[in-house]
Amino acid sequence: MVPEAARGKTNMYCAHPGIVCPGDPSSPDSCYLYRQDEQPWEVARDACDELGGYLVAIETPNELSSIREDVLISHYGITTNPRIWTGLNDRSTEGVYTWERVGGTVPLSSSMWVDGFPTPRYAPSQDYVVCPGDASSPDSCYLYRQDIKTWDVARDTCSDLGGYLVAMETENELSSIRQDVLVSHYGMATFPSIWIGLNDRSTEGVYTWERVGGTLPLSSPMWRFDQPWDVTAPQQDCVDFDGYVFRDNACGEQVGYMCEFTP
Repeated sequence: MVPEAARGKTNMYCAHPGIVCPGDPSSPDSCYLYRQDEQPWEVARDACDELGGYLVAIETPNELSSIREDVLISHYGITTNPRIWTGLNDRSTEGVYTWERVGGTVPLSSSMWVDGFPTPRYAPSQDYVVCPGDASSPDSCYLYRQDIKTWDVARDTCSDLGGYLVAMETENELSSIRQDVLVSHYGMATFPSIWIGLNDRSTEGVYTWERVGGTLPLSSPMWRFDQPWDVTAPQQDCVDFDGYVFRDNACGEQVGYMCEFTP
């Protein structure tokens, strides 16, 4: 809709430099202003508000196509794909994406999302998050980090990002993560040590998955043949993964880690 400040004086508002109203010139549905100066989302939102508008709401695929063709390409001459803030966000309820000011939501299954998005709330490097399942409704998404950390710091980092240290509860899941995440997405040919959520810190010798619960028997084939090394040794309470099998390790060791995110 045309901003409240523009109603009754559309011609004056649309004469503002850079604003385009692609609909009926006498009574446009909406007018748009694209700014290429980069700002945080909150600053962009407040700037639009001060101009009498709001961060754009693109509620249907047709509206998305129209804005791309009639505004960005035809009016602004944009032929590349810059990153542009919209009013969509899930700040009120995690995973529920709502349009700022106009209300209404966009379902996670919408065709307007790029494959693999929305990612978990790990914004700085979303390109490195992979969701190998059904693109419209993945079971889990994963982030591998090669910056080395102790198990506790890795756990807390995953938690801060909205996830948890990865849980690989079956051989099929282990194989899928190796092939579909580490090999196909991250291009690994060899595998470093990677922290996972398995540990026996609560009860010595009982290996439990952090956050998701459930235990892994000592007889599981997912353990390396000589692991866990000594279930009575309090020095090795955390578990890492070498791409194929698990081994217990001292929680204070510094290795890479993998976070898991569930919708």
